[in-house]
Amino acid sequence: MTNNDFYISYNGTSNTTLTLPLAITGNGNFKGRMYTIKNNTAFTVTINPSGSETINGNNSLSLDSYRSVQLINTGLTGTSDTWEIFGIERITASNALTIINNDIKLGGILSQPTDIATAGNNLSVSGTGKILAGINTVPIGGVNAKVIISNGEANGAVQIIDGTQGQDKVLTSDANGLATWKSPTTQNVDALLRVTGGAGQIIPLGLVTVDFSTVVFDRSSNFNLATDRFVAPTAGYYLVTCSFQTDTSTTTQGRYAYIGKNGTVYEVLGTSKVTPPDGYAISGSTIVFLNSGDYVSLLAGATTGSYPVYNTVMNIIKISN
Repeated sequence: MTNNDFYISYNGTSNTTLTLPLAITGNGNFKGRMYTIKNNTAFTVTINPSGSETINGNNSLSLDSYRSVQLINTGLTGTSDTWEIFGIERITASNALTIINNDIKLGGILSQPTDIATAGNNLSVSGTGKILAGINTVPIGGVNAKVIISNGEANGAVQIIDGTQGQDKVLTSDANGLATWKSPTTQNVDALLRVTGGAGQIIPLGLVTVDFSTVVFDRSSNFNLATDRFVAPTAGYYLVTCSFQTDTSTTTQGRYAYIGKNGTVYEVLGTSKVTPPDGYAISGSTIVFLNSGDYVSLLAGATTGSYPVYNTVMNIIKISN
């Protein structure tokens, strides 16, 4: 060091030694002059006084990593304390901060519980990067995600408490993307029914509506036992299933059954040429689109004579709008 090296900032790549300028007696004595030496590295800077001079009575001073020191000249020479330590300071980084070449950067080990009090201010993370928790690489499928939380194979990676949480509730978004916990909507359909008929209705020559006598269940009261019709409450697609049995035949006879829509044939359930002593059983289903007010019925007929029907069943459920 020269007389004019009042400030030295070390950024080298190894340990080094600096020697203070020699004190001057008489004219030119620099009593009170201060020198600042700053170590910006992870290495050690050793500071030596010239000749037999000392620093606070010591022959040298070690300035370890990221420390700075201020030395003041006492004006004394020889073996006296030519230099005194005016101040020593260390630049440190901890609790998720790292210092590199005197530059304190975010990143490191979080060594203690830490709270950031926003005091009503927004804390924003902007840009195209992502926020990762529990993981330091973007997993498969996370290309477009902004926040990725990984809890390994353990359950419970996310906990959201806002006062609406509860057992078996579902996180539900409104039109603006604001989510709250809500109880799942119970399954509900506009139409769900089962009706049955007893024994003995006689199906004559031609085509007639099959009679039903018992409503097993009818969620929205859409079936009319007087007309034997299901009337659609709302427009949509309905699954219709029907079945019945017939008695044995004493003569050869054509027997047939249809699902009807608004009084006309919509779907053939089955046709059969029945010969003595056989009977006839039929079951089938179809999907039909109905507007509100359209109706469905079970139709049956014979080509000759007549026959009784038993165990008639109709099931209907709306499956889609």
